[in-house]
Order: sequence, then structure tokens, then C-alpha cells
Amino acid sequence: MKLYVIKDYRSRAVFYPKGQEIDVSEGDAAFLMADAPGCFSVEKPKPEKKEVEQPPADKMVRRGKTK
Repeated sequence: MKLYVIKDYRSRAVFYPKGQEIDVSEGDAAFLMADAPGCFSVEKPKPEKKEVEQPPADKMVRRGKTK
């Protein structure tokens, strides 16, 4: 069964970083989902949109010529 790591998961035995796709048995998948439900998903997560930082509204005024 495929699980998608949506948040870093760490235990004494393993470490799965965010974004990794793992292939585990049904029993292991059930354990991981019960142990850390917020860290794993059975559906592939959609890529996050990175928002562009907007320039300040008064950019021209602040960088204008000074006498």
C-alpha cells in the first residue's frame, strides 16, 4: 500500500521526511495512520502554491528622488 508523507514523521526505528512516498504493508499502514494521522495520506497531496510577495503600494514614493 502506498502512503504519502505530508508532514515529517520520526520514531525510534524510522524517519520519513515530508514529500516522500512509501510502500508499506496493510498492517504497517494501519499502524502509521493510527500513530500519526496528520503525517500520512493515502491520496497524493496537491502541490502547494507559493504566493508572490506584493511590493508596497507606495514603492515609487519611497524610492523617489530627494532634493
